Amino acid sequence: MSSDVYLTEHFKRRYKERVSKSKKKLQESATYAYYFGESYETIKDEVLKIHLKERQKYGGICKVYRGFIYWFENGVAITVYPIQKKYQCA
Repeated sequence: MSSDVYLTEHFKRRYKERVSKSKKKLQESATYAYYFGESYETIKDEVLKIHLKERQKYGGICKVYRGFIYWFENGVAITVYPIQKKYQCA
């Protein structure tokens, strides 16, 4: 696996704000999410699947990884945010 995922400044800020204050795992998390995250096609929760499919119409791809939604465009990490409670399985 190569670490060819580029991180925008916006992504770095959102990661520190929403995921972890530590910079150690910043690149690794984005790379793992990009290559190993779940795409909307494989998500079992229908409500979350529909939500992500609708959002992807505007461009880019989303990956769900460790409770967060990562957005990428052409291998560039754009933003990350937690899965909202209304989309989390009970």
